[in-house]
Amino acid sequence: MAKHKTTDFEGQKEKFFQAVDQLKDSLNLNDEEMQTIKDWGIALLLTGVSVFVVYRLIGTVFGYKKDVPVIAAEPSSDKKHLRESPPISRILKEQLALILVAFAKQRLVRFLESKNLLDEDQDI
Repeated sequence: MAKHKTTDFEGQKEKFFQAVDQLKDSLNLNDEEMQTIKDWGIALLLTGVSVFVVYRLIGTVFGYKKDVPVIAAEPSSDKKHLRESPPISRILKEQLALILVAFAKQRLVRFLESKNLLDEDQDI
């Protein structure tokens, strides 16, 4: 696989625009259709980033980890290691996650409405 220099942004940008122009010509798209495609692309990109950020925040709030150490269970294991979090902290974490999801949804809907990609009376 060929390696590209990271400093050759102008060359990569030029190739990208050439590919977009070739695609536009091959599909016989006019400028209005291209603008609609660009708007939808931006909206989908923001949606994906928003979902990823919310996912990471929820994972951080609930303390999910990829590398969880495994403790060998012994018959006389200490109860301190097996203790769960208090119910009030679990409830607070769940509510915080719901607030974060609602906030992200509200921001996304505002953005889509501002770009006229979503009707104001449409319910999501």
